[in-house]
Amino acid sequence: MQEQEVIYNFNEIVIIKYTPVWCYIVSNNSEVLLKYIYDTLIYQPDGFFFAPQYQDGKWDGINHLFKPATKKFRVGLIYRVIELLSSVGCQVQVLGFSFPLVSKLKTNTYKNAKGEDVTLRFYQEEAVLTSLNKRIGILKAPPRSGKTLISVAIIDNENTSPVIFFVRSKDLAYQTLEVYKQNFEGKSIGFVCDGICEIGEINIITMQSAFYAYNKKYKEKGLYIEKDLSIQNKEDIRNLVKNAKVMFTDECFPKGTLIHIDENTQVSIESLYKDTSITHVLSYNEITQKLEQKRILRRFKKRVNQNQLFKIDVIRNNKRYSIRCTDNHKFWTSNRGMVEAKKLSCDDILKTIPKGNIMYYRSKTSYICPDCGKICKSLAGLSSHFYPVHTEEGRKKKKDIVDKVNWEKMVKKRKERGVWHKSLKEMGERRKGENNPINRYPNTREKIRKKCKEYFSNLPREKQLEQIVRFKNAPKFKGKMTVPEKIINDFKIVGLKYTGNGFYNKENFFTVPLILDGKKKEKIPDFTCFSEKKVIEVMDFEYWHNKKEITPLTEAYLIQGYTCLILDAAEVVKNPEQIKLDIYKFLYNHDVHPVSLCYYKNGAQCKEEEIDVYDIEVEENHNYFANGILVSNCHHLVSPTSGFLYDKTLNAIMKIGLSATPFSASEDSILVEERTGKIIYEVTYSALIKEGYLMKPYIYMYKLPKIVDDSGPYPSVYNKAIVNNDFLSNLVKGLVNTLNKAGKSVVVQTDFISHTKDIAKRISCEYLTGQDKTEKRKRILQDLLDKKILCVVSTLFEEGLDTSTLDYTINLAGGLSNISTFQRMRSITAHESKTTIGIIDFIHQCKYLKKHSKKRMDLYLSEPEFVVEVRDVSKKTISEIFS
Repeated sequence: MQEQEVIYNFNEIVIIKYTPVWCYIVSNNSEVLLKYIYDTLIYQPDGFFFAPQYQDGKWDGINHLFKPATKKFRVGLIYRVIELLSSVGCQVQVLGFSFPLVSKLKTNTYKNAKGEDVTLRFYQEEAVLTSLNKRIGILKAPPRSGKTLISVAIIDNENTSPVIFFVRSKDLAYQTLEVYKQNFEGKSIGFVCDGICEIGEINIITMQSAFYAYNKKYKEKGLYIEKDLSIQNKEDIRNLVKNAKVMFTDECFPKGTLIHIDENTQVSIESLYKDTSITHVLSYNEITQKLEQKRILRRFKKRVNQNQLFKIDVIRNNKRYSIRCTDNHKFWTSNRGMVEAKKLSCDDILKTIPKGNIMYYRSKTSYICPDCGKICKSLAGLSSHFYPVHTEEGRKKKKDIVDKVNWEKMVKKRKERGVWHKSLKEMGERRKGENNPINRYPNTREKIRKKCKEYFSNLPREKQLEQIVRFKNAPKFKGKMTVPEKIINDFKIVGLKYTGNGFYNKENFFTVPLILDGKKKEKIPDFTCFSEKKVIEVMDFEYWHNKKEITPLTEAYLIQGYTCLILDAAEVVKNPEQIKLDIYKFLYNHDVHPVSLCYYKNGAQCKEEEIDVYDIEVEENHNYFANGILVSNCHHLVSPTSGFLYDKTLNAIMKIGLSATPFSASEDSILVEERTGKIIYEVTYSALIKEGYLMKPYIYMYKLPKIVDDSGPYPSVYNKAIVNNDFLSNLVKGLVNTLNKAGKSVVVQTDFISHTKDIAKRISCEYLTGQDKTEKRKRILQDLLDKKILCVVSTLFEEGLDTSTLDYTINLAGGLSNISTFQRMRSITAHESKTTIGIIDFIHQCKYLKKHSKKRMDLYLSEPEFVVEVRDVSKKTISEIFS
């Protein structure tokens, strides 16, 4: 039997109180109506199936955007709520959101960046009037449609201050500044970007600067990182954001993976999922650049086919270590920020937690060698086994010692015979009295006594008495720990072993061959961390040592590949907690270091079966260490950057977003709307082309030959098909040369810096990346605009850069995103110097990229005014194509 649709008709009066961040229902309405709003304002977050509550049937995977207890929702949903309530027979009144209706603009003529008069186009006037009347929402318009001029007209007609215009790159900031200077001569223009902080009535601020003011980092591929701002600058920016009246914005792991819960302890991720008593994991603070423990907010579990997992190999100290994860899990890279596993490439550098040569697997009672599977009872035992057996340096060192002095062999034999201590004792007995070797040399004892007596007699009487007391009270070492050593040992730092009584305890015997004062000496460290090749020496500077010994000793250890920390015995006793922190920092919490990567798919021979994968969410830093590698946790906020700033504008009476593609296809894109508002005005590419404001683009899709091997995960295929594809690179070079000879300017768009440089070198042209300084970027963009140069290879042209004279763009980055695809169409602006414009893209016939090519083709075909032509070069050579 078919279910009958329920029709609601509440016929209630609903009063909504409007504030710049939240809206509140202040009327007394029925619980049924409030529940209806609660059940309707919902979304299903991407990745909801990870949540243990969903897996256990305790949650339906739906998040609600209305809170019945407080009866509030975010301001961006105001129009959605009004429409929703009106549709069920309610009368809606909004308090604090009434503004006079604007039907006509003050003027329709403004100036461009060059100071030339420009008349607003019809759609720009409509967008301005809509913004003035709606007050909150998104103006959706294609690139090159004049969104900056729209903002100028809105500010002019609203005539209030302060105003903030947020942009995502400094190039856009400088371009917007030029336009605003031409139109607001009588007002102060503030500019916060590139280390500059000037606050005015109308302000242009980059996202990076705004975030830096709140001591946060805004990182995005290809964009710059803000320079330091003073404390006063930060306070000024925060006050500006808070008081602004008008605001514009432009644009998992499988079981067995080991998670660091502190510097010294790892547990498997499945144990972490089950064991709720473990509340914190080790995380990395990018601002302080320190490791710290952070609380686990949520734990997730999901079932996937194991053939869908990626295996990432980390090359570290000439040895390979691996980690498996789902394709969308993000890794921290030093060159690109957080990057999904499927998008990693061999150009990326990951951060790891430093653990020397050993990446070990831990069970409850033992440590298992990852190379040979040998079970060791302790970490020190694993270290003693791993270093000389499985590392080239260790094997070489062991061989050198055996060949030169046979020390290891001698120690081993004596231990096996059980006569080590006995032989030492017998040797001591033999050397007593007259048999002491010192007696072999006549008058030796007398000479020593004479020298000591002479030195002592030359001392002042006060010093003599001081020396007598000193030697009477000096601690005597008899094979037992000294007080400072016992304090350190009681810290029970995992991996740090006391070896100072090596001659007295055969289990702790460990020496490092050093050269001190030109003589070879087998030095016994007080404490040793085998996995890090680090030693700690506790030196008593009051009785037995002087500080002149520090430098020669540390340098001697360094020659042998060991790092040495010297501790003052008196300080250990006086400040044990500080010493503990110093030891932790010395052993584990120094700067994490980068490693290079390679990838391959997780076993083509794997059975088609599902396995459990896990993830966690970590507070604040939103990252943790898995198998020693820094990875992102799974947090599902859409556009957290803009959302964060929207919540800080507590006094704004107008919030307008300017975007070509504000929403993605995912269901949780409603999270963008709840802060920015819905799309209140939209104009399409085809509409602007028909009106003559944009040029009709001719899109040439070149069908490429199949690559020989498309096995492996996405990054591997991407490298083979795009980055290291000689046919494609030569095709791009030929197309650029052909277009340049015809006087056409071209921008080749790429995704990776190394690829950008390689293509630029091949074509012999300029390149631009996010790393380049402002002066270089301005110069190259101006030369491209003036056609002094005809080709630039860049990672930057997804931004709204002013390139009105550009003739052709070549999409060499590929990609699946509809946002990126449309943002890269920088050449369709109408200009008197252009007769035709073109976009060159490619159809790949390999795994992953074939699907991406089809998606881009569908996007191009979705615009009626776009002309799309497929050119099949899959069976041609480069010479045949350009003959």
